[in-house]
Amino acid sequence: GMERKTRLRKSMIQVQETARKMIAQLQLEKNMEGMEAPSWRRLYDVAQVMKSLNIGRKYTSCTQLYHALMSTYHPSQPVHSSATYFFCFAMIAFRAMQDSDGVLQAFTDMQLMNVPPGVTHCTMVLDTLASKSRDMAPVLQVYNAMLASGVEPSHITFKDLFFACKTLGGGSHVKYFVEEIIKRGLENAYLMNLSLM
Repeated sequence: GMERKTRLRKSMIQVQETARKMIAQLQLEKNMEGMEAPSWRRLYDVAQVMKSLNIGRKYTSCTQLYHALMSTYHPSQPVHSSATYFFCFAMIAFRAMQDSDGVLQAFTDMQLMNVPPGVTHCTMVLDTLASKSRDMAPVLQVYNAMLASGVEPSHITFKDLFFACKTLGGGSHVKYFVEEIIKRGLENAYLMNLSLM
């Protein structure tokens, strides 16, 4: 038990050291104006380090790495498909830090780069909006955008949508979401989820 803890602590220190080096390297690259900054080729490696930081609950380091990489982005750069994970890990960290603006900013960045959101991204945004927004409009906007981009909502998405209806006075939308659940055949998963809560 003790040996494993020491090993985990050591590996977390290494991960944080790697993150610090990456941030320093990215800050150098940010100043290489006019050159194709190579940083987005390293997107996959950065995402892996962010994942490890989240596992170790080093959320601040994770968001610093996110900002460092984002600051090197140029609209001309092609974005690798692993960007979906990069944004996911960033949103998880912002959410863990209860930074609603961070979650929403990551989602906006994602859309600016035309990175298709997955169900996890959309659900985190809906969850954030349910506790931050003043009305249902942005919640419905995200839900409709989600459907438009072909993302299938999960039973957890609907849990957040019902929470939004409850907290934002969206009672008139409940019937619509119930119909959406039934249309997708998710009612069993949803009820199972409720019974486990």
